[in-house]
Amino acid sequence: MKYRYFAAAAVAAAFASPAAAQVVPSGGPYIGVIAGVDEVTVDDGFTEDDASDIVYGAVVGYDVAFASAFVGIEGEIAQSEAGAQILDFAEDGDSLAVKSNVDYYVGARAGFSVLPRVRAYGKLGYSWTGFEATYDDGDVVIIDDRQVEGLRYGAGVEVDLPFDVALRGEYRRTDYGDLEVFGAETGAEADRGQFVVGALLKF
Repeated sequence: MKYRYFAAAAVAAAFASPAAAQVVPSGGPYIGVIAGVDEVTVDDGFTEDDASDIVYGAVVGYDVAFASAFVGIEGEIAQSEAGAQILDFAEDGDSLAVKSNVDYYVGARAGFSVLPRVRAYGKLGYSWTGFEATYDDGDVVIIDDRQVEGLRYGAGVEVDLPFDVALRGEYRRTDYGDLEVFGAETGAEADRGQFVVGALLKF
């Protein structure tokens, strides 16, 4: 999977020892915008396919700072049309394709200062995503618009700038588990990986 090298580096930074950092992170509410690359993967146990698209959205959150660490809650709405397709899904010549839509996320994050004005953090929460699933056997096309949900986890780095502005870089993964079409299990699993950058305004 693409971008996994960034995930490993971000997680390592997020859980490195904060002993050398004595700067108190800033707390309080913030709003911001994000943009990046979204990669959706579908795997039926025999065939795996993935495709990427641009993801963009808005984020709002609140941090509580103490000592050299902080904890916070965060919500996000984002849009991406990344999708994937498995050929010869149930029989020769058919296909199962999925395409994502609007994504909602609510979760928590925690981190600490690693340098003055620089924080590393990890995050964990839940995602609700609109997916369009299309099954095509060459004669009949079945389209099912549905909402799927899954656990999201990730890590990132945030840098404070003057005028209550901050920049962040973040990698996160979401596991949606088994896909269903019209309530029937397909045996295919979906997940996504995203690398995003963001600009925040703090209050």
